[in-house]
Amino acid sequence: MLNFGISADMFTAIPAISFIKVFGNLAEKTVASWSSMIKGWVNHDQNYDAISLFSLMKTDGVKAEFIIVINFLPACVNIGALEQVKALHGCSLKLGLNLLSSVNSAILIGYAKCGCIVLARKLFDEEGNDIKDIVTWNSIIGANGLLKKVEYFFKEMREIYGCQPNQEHYACMVDLLGRAGRIDVARELIDEMPFKPDTRVWGPLLSACKLHSETKLAESAAEKLLTMEPENAGNYVLLSNMYAAAGKWDKFAKMRRLLKEKGLKKVPGCSWIQLNGHVHEFLVADKSHPKANEIYALLGILEFSIKEAREYNCRESIPNAHFIHW
Repeated sequence: MLNFGISADMFTAIPAISFIKVFGNLAEKTVASWSSMIKGWVNHDQNYDAISLFSLMKTDGVKAEFIIVINFLPACVNIGALEQVKALHGCSLKLGLNLLSSVNSAILIGYAKCGCIVLARKLFDEEGNDIKDIVTWNSIIGANGLLKKVEYFFKEMREIYGCQPNQEHYACMVDLLGRAGRIDVARELIDEMPFKPDTRVWGPLLSACKLHSETKLAESAAEKLLTMEPENAGNYVLLSNMYAAAGKWDKFAKMRRLLKEKGLKKVPGCSWIQLNGHVHEFLVADKSHPKANEIYALLGILEFSIKEAREYNCRESIPNAHFIHW
């Protein structure tokens, strides 16, 4: 500790419990110590702890200086806490931190990654051209779901602003083109890359191939991914599910066998929803939520209602289908 501060790197050297005790025993908690503690939680994917600590910091009367905003924003983004990003934006405006380009860019990125395109674009347009960096361009490209506008941004950043795309920019474009069904264009873009594509590019292509049943290209993308990250269970699962959908059961069995032989386990899917300022997290087959029984009961009702509606629509699409019941 120096100057009553804590380094976030200490998290790797000291167990979390000990680290919390050290922080709690500080005679004087400075901006640096609060910031380091928040960053430590974020670096170790303890985003809810980071948010709780930020709330405690405000209760303690500590003002959110720029370094705290920069370190705290990723926690909000990681769990999709848009309301927290908005609150942080309001706080930065009140304290004049928005005059710092680093803070403004960080909030822009926060809005973009939480899916709030309108506010992200507003901040993007307000930024001076000399301030827009690679990360800013990447965020606005990745957040904008309108493909034509995205293609315009991608072209503009190179030809007008002289900002050369990196792996993440190409990954965003491949992902968006793939989702839109323009997989051939996405593949052409990969071939045109001035450097060797990495997993950030091949991953979105594989997902797009699964979405649009492009088995042949999926095998090519998967081959690259399995070579680059052989311990990533998600790639095996994605490809095996695609083989199953295509009825290629021999290849499906091979992928599942490889997964088992390597002792790999798929990370469970996760989603979030924010209600009344509180973020609720849901994992596949997880029943740890305090209202899990009510949630699953409601999901059962929804599933039944959707099934009924689908069957009704099918009957309506057949002439005189109501006679079928007689």
